Amino acid sequence: MGVDGVMDHAFMLDGETDAEALSQRYSSGLLAHSLGGYTRPYHIVIVGSGATGVELSAHLATDAVGAALAPRSAQPEVQITILEASETFMSGMDDTVRQAIRERLTRASVEIKTNQQVSKVSADTVETNDGERFPADLTVWATGRVDPPIADKIDGLACNKKRQWRVRRTLQCVNSDTLFALGDCAYIDDDPAPPTAQAASEQAEHLATELPRFFDGERPANFAFQDKGTLLSLGEAGSVGEVRGHFCEDLQVRGRLARAAYRGLQRQHQFLLLGATKGATEAISDVFGRSIGPRLKVY
Repeated sequence: MGVDGVMDHAFMLDGETDAEALSQRYSSGLLAHSLGGYTRPYHIVIVGSGATGVELSAHLATDAVGAALAPRSAQPEVQITILEASETFMSGMDDTVRQAIRERLTRASVEIKTNQQVSKVSADTVETNDGERFPADLTVWATGRVDPPIADKIDGLACNKKRQWRVRRTLQCVNSDTLFALGDCAYIDDDPAPPTAQAASEQAEHLATELPRFFDGERPANFAFQDKGTLLSLGEAGSVGEVRGHFCEDLQVRGRLARAAYRGLQRQHQFLLLGATKGATEAISDVFGRSIGPRLKVY
């Protein structure tokens, strides 16, 4: 990571086990805080203001029930702070949508601090290069990760500083015509795609078409990312987003329309990955899960 203490004291969100560990720590931390008789809030610091960090902050602030270990009636006050290294909150997002998100987070009592380059993470504090210290009973690292060191050790595959394999617009590695890479592990030198599931899904569809052509001796076509917009679910603070239009101006959506669009996108992704039968099963499971289970959403 390059930041002292991250691997020891911060939670990552790379898989299901990470989400379960975070949920358990959050629940038990709330209970211990209440039983300890503390009068101060329970502090959560989220490093990074991308979609993952922003959605997580909103759900923890407005929509989280810490399971049976800490029922809502026993929960202490929770103070959530987002730390962003750059001067812009949610860089790359449309200004109007960004402002709508900021307003909702502010109403949910989520603090947003920009120009905060984190230098050290300890068991109860997050420190920045400027010497500022933020109390943290729970720290979540949501800035993205550097790929494993083994990526640097594979001969013939060039990497960038994040150990992503450098690829051409055809998604072929820059120094190999026969090796392709996609998703977070790949970086397109000439036209980088965002490190999102939307981009990885489009790349997978692209290669599903182009690899058979490549095996037939044809040159694969260049990949071009088609941004379909961004939708964010902010718990009880609402849903906001922007849908890219092919034949009209971009559409900014909020409230119930944004929430419906978000759920529709989630269903589409489930059906794409799992197929019709398993996708339908997951959709039904999600409906019953929201009705009878805890509403904490962790990525």
